[in-house]
Amino acid sequence: MHQRFGRSTVATAIFLSFVLWSCGAQAQTPDSDRGRAWKTYGNARFAYSVCYPSDVLSPQGESDNGDGQKFTTKDGRAEALVYGAYFARDTEDVTLKKAYLDEIQFHKSKGFTIAYKFLKTNQFVISGSQSGKIFYHKTVLVGDVFKTIHLEYSDDVKREFDAIAAKMSFCFHTNPAFKSGP
Repeated sequence: MHQRFGRSTVATAIFLSFVLWSCGAQAQTPDSDRGRAWKTYGNARFAYSVCYPSDVLSPQGESDNGDGQKFTTKDGRAEALVYGAYFARDTEDVTLKKAYLDEIQFHKSKGFTIAYKFLKTNQFVISGSQSGKIFYHKTVLVGDVFKTIHLEYSDDVKREFDAIAAKMSFCFHTNPAFKSGP
């Protein structure tokens, strides 16, 4: 059974988050910060940081190669991944646009319907749904590094995680001169 999860709602939330982010403002949504305990994870290897609601998402430990971390909810309804990867500029078939198209194709091959997609010179965003599951994916190219945040969550926590995804996307800092720590 194909479920419609309100694509316009997710697309609107992501669009508004992007507009607010590009203007330097923070997206405020109902219940987005009420009682939330936000912490920051910083990755020294790829020079990025992201905030996460520590009362909802638990860090699972940095990966063995130091490229990022996975965060999960206790009930398994949601997870977030943040990671970096080197961009092979000397490889002709690897470009940001190709990575964008590959990511779309990957999600479509897994049965997801793409509800929102955005490609810019140095970044892309894709979101969609499949059988009660929602995903949000953002990749930013900084120098020779792809820096990515990816969230997946069940439709029954959509309202809460749409707001969390918007804030995490907003506070996903990819500046090479970042300072790690809370």
